[in-house]
Amino acid sequence: MPIVATEVLILLNNYKSMAVLFDQNISDNRYRVTKAGNSIRLYTNGLFHSQFNEKSILSGAVWDLLFLPSLALNHRLGKALVLGVGGGAALRMLNYFHDNVAITGVDINPVHNDLACRFFGLNQDDYHLITANALSWIHQQKRATFDYIVDDVFAGRLGDPNRSISVSPQWVERLEQRLSANGVLVFNFDRGVDLNRSVNELSRHEFADKRNLRDLFQSAIKLTCPGYENTILMLSKVAVNANDLDGRILNHPKINLPHIRKSLKYHLRNITL
Repeated sequence: MPIVATEVLILLNNYKSMAVLFDQNISDNRYRVTKAGNSIRLYTNGLFHSQFNEKSILSGAVWDLLFLPSLALNHRLGKALVLGVGGGAALRMLNYFHDNVAITGVDINPVHNDLACRFFGLNQDDYHLITANALSWIHQQKRATFDYIVDDVFAGRLGDPNRSISVSPQWVERLEQRLSANGVLVFNFDRGVDLNRSVNELSRHEFADKRNLRDLFQSAIKLTCPGYENTILMLSKVAVNANDLDGRILNHPKINLPHIRKSLKYHLRNITL
């Protein structure tokens, strides 16, 4: 998941203090994997795509927000889908905080999947990585359903991250069809204004069988992280509010471990559908 200009420029200034694990131009794209302490980071064309620290698990950054909504599920997480693998930070968190979860990651970029396996620990049987266009791949899935779906599909270059797939009513409806009955759907937006615009459009749209957004999802929550412009939209098929989710996060036994809890930084806000 790329972060936007302010954070990117700060991180680029720290390049010299980082150990470079990988730095290559492949098919007109520049890929760089660095290590600072125990933190592994992936940059593609100057965009900061992923960060993961094996020692603390949570990053204290926006990557955590792609995982935290999974704690809203009122049943065991069986199958998770992440569209846009990057370095795989969200996949690693899902695997750590949920037992025996089957995780599928889809990324159009084979280099991302390769680097995720080589440097971010996704070369284990717990992860099934697919190189494919997320839009086409979802269209081809006629029967597969998931308890948790993350849409984190971005492209672009330094200072200019762009969603590769618009969060349109048609796309939301297609993903909703791939959700289990009590599932949760998560979208990453590079700015809050884009999230608000999409929610307004979705709320006005009439879906199939004359359903509206409130018929598809019972709850919506916005997640943000101090210091980052990225904003996360969580849509849940079961009723849950920000206080409920906050309680589940703070009371999770693995999050309560001191070395993990200290990295936890987030804000939650209910959204009216």
